[in-house]
Amino acid sequence: MRVSLVLKSLLVGACTGGCVAAYRWLLMGIESGLDAVYEGLRAEPGRLPLWALATAGIGLAVGAIAAKNRMASGSGIPQVTGLIRGYFRYDWLRVLLAKFFGGALAFCAGAALGREGPSIQMGACIADGLGGGIASSRTERKVLIAGGASAGLAAAFGAPLAGVLFAFEEIFRYLSPALLLATTVAAMSADYVTNWVFGMEPVFDIPVPEALPLRLYGLLIALGVLLGVFGAVYNRALIGVQQGYAGLWRRLCLLPVAASARRARAGMTRLSAFLAWCKPAPVFLLALPIGMLLPAALGSGTAALGQIGPAAGLGLLAALLLVRFAFSVTSFASGSPGGIFLPLLILGALVGGLFATACVQLFGVDPVFYNNFVVMAMAGAFAAIVRAPITGIVLLTEMTGSFTHLLPITVVSICAYVTAEVLKSAPVYESLLKGFLGGAAKDGGDGGGDGGGDSGAHIMLQAVVHLGSRAAGRAVKDLSLPQGCLLVAVTRGGRDIVPSGATVLRESDRVLILCDRSKEAKLRRALDETFC
Repeated sequence: MRVSLVLKSLLVGACTGGCVAAYRWLLMGIESGLDAVYEGLRAEPGRLPLWALATAGIGLAVGAIAAKNRMASGSGIPQVTGLIRGYFRYDWLRVLLAKFFGGALAFCAGAALGREGPSIQMGACIADGLGGGIASSRTERKVLIAGGASAGLAAAFGAPLAGVLFAFEEIFRYLSPALLLATTVAAMSADYVTNWVFGMEPVFDIPVPEALPLRLYGLLIALGVLLGVFGAVYNRALIGVQQGYAGLWRRLCLLPVAASARRARAGMTRLSAFLAWCKPAPVFLLALPIGMLLPAALGSGTAALGQIGPAAGLGLLAALLLVRFAFSVTSFASGSPGGIFLPLLILGALVGGLFATACVQLFGVDPVFYNNFVVMAMAGAFAAIVRAPITGIVLLTEMTGSFTHLLPITVVSICAYVTAEVLKSAPVYESLLKGFLGGAAKDGGDGGGDGGGDSGAHIMLQAVVHLGSRAAGRAVKDLSLPQGCLLVAVTRGGRDIVPSGATVLRESDRVLILCDRSKEAKLRRALDETFC
């Protein structure tokens, strides 16, 4: 069985690697072309109206794709989490194509979005499609989906270990031998494929020649606290702008309906549907003045990363940070297919650049340590915003190709994580998943987690009793599981136990629960509240 899972995971990883490599290659070409377009516009401003018209057309196309494929909009990571947990069910091929081409079109407009979220979702879609033919069970299919997600991150960033950790720290939140095997094999397979296309150089070429001396570690604590505050502000701004823009656009789309009571009974009018397609266009048009005045603030942000260095002034770094911050949250609020993973790393680098500049100018820190603060700030921003510090630490270590700075990166990440927790800032992908769950319930589509169509079909779900969870130390009869769900097995220390109502669960116990498939989403929520 394990050999079979290895072979299936290899296939998932190789297919994901090929797809994401094509996506990366396409986006790199688009960003290079966009730079050339704005260079031409600055030389001949008279062509700006034509490009504005083209940008509006791109916004209309992206809006149509997102409106018709809601599960392809946004980052993609919340949708993968929801798919694995049983909250969503969607057409994998339709979402894959919409994510690929919708994300590419958004890049054509210069939206401040990343490739990693789409890459993760495309990997999950590929695994879902392949799993329909090669998986021996529904559980194995979800294991392969997790492998596809980890392969997507590995292929997007050339970071296979971070891809594996992300699957556990963000999506599953527990460890099992099958999951570890599938995610590791798929991530390594995808990384091997992308290395053939892009080479084995690290994604971020940030030279860090010397390790930070211990006498400067007090600055790392200050940097971590600053990033924790920054992460809390970013999360609240991202969710607030997204909700506000969606609410504004929803009211705009309903105006034609309100004007005609007869058509209101049939739902949205054609004009309302057209207005929904226009949602990304105003945001995309913001790229025009940004591209003319501060082109490094457009796109994924790799150009902005090239601006960070000891020679950069505080004014330029502050301008890049403010413009990137504002354009990043508004780009995401547009609902366009695209991630926040890489943009938030770039924002962290800008914060690190500002902090490093201040340290050099105010405290006499040697400029040779400038890039140390930049790299550490990227990991700290990730820990504060995503709340997956281990993934962030390993990701930046792999992406920069240096393992000598593991300790200071860890210090900054943990300080940022703790600060964000103290400020009660919700992890960004959890907040986005809640938004998708609410939206699916309102729309009546794309969700289906508790639909009645699967009533009578039974599935087995697995959970691990986490340290400090509600289930730890409680008897099976005292667990608040949904009606119709039955805890049928407990594995403790490699030994299987047939539970009774009086069986007391312990930390690290692995439980199997039988339930009606139509109650899967409800049970998943109960498992999150009880066992985690």
